[in-house]
Amino acid sequence: MPIKNLLERVPSKAEYSIGKDVELNYCSESCLLQDIDHRSRIVKTGQSDVTALTVIRDSHHLLVPIAGAQRSPAHVLGAQSSVEGARRNWEKLIGHGHSALMPVSRVCDCMAEVQILEGEEFEDAATTPAWKRVRGIVGSVYGTGSQNQPVAFEQWCRWMSELASGLDELERRGLAHGDPYPFNAIRTGSGATWVDFGQLTDDPTQRFKDVWAFVLFTVLHTSGKAGGYSPALLKKLASVLTATEQPGAFSAIRQLLSESYADVVPMEDSRTPSLILAEAFTNQSQNASFAPDVSKLLLKSSAQYFSDFLHHIHRGNQYFTGFNFEKQRHHFVEQEMLRLTVPLAEHRNQIANLNQAVAERDGQIAS
Repeated sequence: MPIKNLLERVPSKAEYSIGKDVELNYCSESCLLQDIDHRSRIVKTGQSDVTALTVIRDSHHLLVPIAGAQRSPAHVLGAQSSVEGARRNWEKLIGHGHSALMPVSRVCDCMAEVQILEGEEFEDAATTPAWKRVRGIVGSVYGTGSQNQPVAFEQWCRWMSELASGLDELERRGLAHGDPYPFNAIRTGSGATWVDFGQLTDDPTQRFKDVWAFVLFTVLHTSGKAGGYSPALLKKLASVLTATEQPGAFSAIRQLLSESYADVVPMEDSRTPSLILAEAFTNQSQNASFAPDVSKLLLKSSAQYFSDFLHHIHRGNQYFTGFNFEKQRHHFVEQEMLRLTVPLAEHRNQIANLNQAVAERDGQIAS
């Protein structure tokens, strides 16, 4: 672990002191952590012990751990293996120049220097990537306030096309993102970019899983934020899913999202695109054979979705119960305060009587 937490648990601190709160473990003589100076700030940005702490080099650059948390086989996308190792994978991205991928400038055996980007996440699922929390710390938060406002179908297509282009670039370099979910991507008025490479891998089995994850969890989910959808586009995407084990799937998806569609209809129910895609895939894949990992992915995502759905309902009920308890408590306190509060006229009368009693006592003492 390049930045070791010396505390029993990572508290919600703004920054961490070297030697007191954290300990730096250099991976080599060329370790990027050796470049830390008085301007650098160690902050909490990740969820796991491995990725919890990162370094703000300056207002535009961040040092992040290159090895993400080990993924369990129970994860929807399954466990990963690496052929060449984390450093070699990250080195393939140094100076890449692709607008849909977070810029990477330097890499050592434990950390990578990346650019802090501005943008608004497609989804914030309580797993806020480093770029957003860091932007808040350096005082340059991007936000349009349009998170829950529908966007034009054409704009949504451009964003998804750019994200597909980024994944295609990774595939061209022999890599897979490993976590192509909407909370790992940002959008601006001019484009969309992947900003979290914590699960970057050269595992060949991950690439076709990324295709499924991108279409199901990013394209379909974010389509609900668009003002409309195209049945023709969804049917073409279903056709791509029938051949995900073939190379070039992301390129095909990018091309489909770059085309114009005349059958766009208003989005009245965000579940409709999923239904159209599912029916089209069923019709087009009757004679197709799929790897066992595809079935595992679909079954695990369905089961975990239902479990998470019930979990959030349970948590929502807990919050609702707590809210009502606090509401009743405040109401009780308010009633007690009203009951114990003395009217102003009576208060003044009591003060006058007290003053008169004091004056009489003082007179008695004086005599």
